[in-house]
Amino acid sequence: MESRYHVVLAGPIPAWVAESILSRFGDLDMPTSLGGTVLDGFIADQSALRALLNLLWDAGGDIRLVSIAPATPCR
Repeated sequence: MESRYHVVLAGPIPAWVAESILSRFGDLDMPTSLGGTVLDGFIADQSALRALLNLLWDAGGDIRLVSIAPATPCR
């Protein structure tokens, strides 16, 4: 089940990581501020979330928070 995830990192992420995220996971919002970077959007499943987290860890990302809000079912 596709769910909306919110991932907070301390600091910015490199441009090549942002490009890889967009190509592999689709349209995630990635605003960056002085406090860090926030990734927000829908991810297909926990396997995809794990792949995203691995990409961030491999790039040296300091992940501070991962939260989930289940997608609203279609009626």
